[in-house]
Amino acid sequence: MKQTELTPQRIMQFAWGYAPTLAIETAVRHGVFDLLDQGPKTVEELAGATKTSIRGMRAILNLLVSLDLLTRTGARYARKRRVPRLDQTGLPRNVFPPYQRSTSTTLDAVAGNRPHRQAGRQGQ
Repeated sequence: MKQTELTPQRIMQFAWGYAPTLAIETAVRHGVFDLLDQGPKTVEELAGATKTSIRGMRAILNLLVSLDLLTRTGARYARKRRVPRLDQTGLPRNVFPPYQRSTSTTLDAVAGNRPHRQAGRQGQ
């Protein structure tokens, strides 16, 4: 078996490999996809409707755009119609159990407008 060279880029892939999972779960738990089913919305509208910070919501939305799950036109974010709703896939609502601890602090960071590493330290 040929070994793959360990490059800085490959190390970064390992380090950030969990980010898409956390972003998707955060959006699901805050009802972002459900809100976008009603039509395109700005980050301010979504943050207000979900009672989260604009800063955290913008980070999650931009990551979801980069994953090709949402689109952005001007200041408005929209759901891609080809992405199925979780309740229509037959998957359980909570499909992310290995990431529960990390997800909790990510949700706190989105809701509280503070960096993730600070959110994870509270209450410990």
